[in-house]
Amino acid sequence: NVNYMPSYISYINNINRYYYERQLRDLTGAGKIAPSFSQDFTWDRNFDMKYDFSRSLKFTFSTATNSRIDEPYVVVNKDLYPDEYERWKDSIWHGFKHGGRPLQYEQMFTVTYNVPINKIPALDWVTANAQYKSTYEWDRGVQAKDADGNSFSLGNTATNIMNWQTDGRLNFETLYKHSKYLKEVNSKFVKTARTRPTA
Repeated sequence: NVNYMPSYISYINNINRYYYERQLRDLTGAGKIAPSFSQDFTWDRNFDMKYDFSRSLKFTFSTATNSRIDEPYVVVNKDLYPDEYERWKDSIWHGFKHGGRPLQYEQMFTVTYNVPINKIPALDWVTANAQYKSTYEWDRGVQAKDADGNSFSLGNTATNIMNWQTDGRLNFETLYKHSKYLKEVNSKFVKTARTRPTA
């Protein structure tokens, strides 16, 4: 049987925004104290797909993306700071349209194949499997600044790993059934083992 559609598809979005603002009052009347704040905006996306093309051939594919929505360093308060709020809102929408600034990306692809060698009558006692697995990882490099204060990247890191794996199994009990003599010997051995008294 052949399947023309994937058996499983999953897509997960995880958006986290953290914002903390603290406003102190100057009880001496000397002047207004600027508020202090901290912020972080992350966007994680995960995709998984499983496709059983047939009983013998199966595929899996998954990705994971970790990104950050860059925000201007301003107080987010629409009523008190409307201009800063509009600049913050434009920056946020720009980040969402471009998927955020990627920080880490992972991808894995797997192919599993059960070799139908046991469908041959003379080799029904042999089973064989093969698997191919590919993994790709990407990490954003550290940002640094030169003497003039200009930012530059120290380089990103990419890793690609491929793995081939094969294994086979031999079922001698099934093999013995092809020989009348070996089949009788095996049957006697099985009967003896069942009737042997246990300690």
